[in-house]
Amino acid sequence: MRKEIYILAIFIFLISFLGREIFNFNNKVFAADITATVKIGLCGDEIIDTSEQCDGVNLGGTSCVSRGFSSGTLDCDPSCEFDTSGCIITPTPLPLTIVTPSFSSSRNSILKFFFPTILPITPLINSDFNNDGKIDITDLSVLLYWFDRTGPKTAKYDLNNDNIVDMVDVSILFYYWNK
Repeated sequence: MRKEIYILAIFIFLISFLGREIFNFNNKVFAADITATVKIGLCGDEIIDTSEQCDGVNLGGTSCVSRGFSSGTLDCDPSCEFDTSGCIITPTPLPLTIVTPSFSSSRNSILKFFFPTILPITPLINSDFNNDGKIDITDLSVLLYWFDRTGPKTAKYDLNNDNIVDMVDVSILFYYWNK
């Protein structure tokens, strides 16, 4: 019995000085004193844990803009991930490029009507070709006589000054019709 008391005293001595050590006797594990801290992440506690992007109203300083959107309101969904449905993307306008076809023949005036070359329209000096004080069918008839022609003689009838009498000139004449 004395032997057992000595062994028990030595065991208590070792445990008291080496309280956090683990001893193995005959493949049996004994623990003297084990202290552990267990941290459980909980979505909804307003604390952003390592597995969460956000938590409740706590977005960790993140916004729609910092996530690459133009503006909007960033929210946190019930699984503690960002909800970007309130974020807005404003598209950047692309520069407008106008392509106008060129035609080799001056006989393509109908095509030029549908695909006109964009030229500034100068103020109308005189589209009353017969000088009767009004723009009417007679002026249209004169203009159509010079239709699809170029050269110095057509300058008076080329109302937009693109060096050809075409549908654009007819359109300008109709704009001033009966005025």
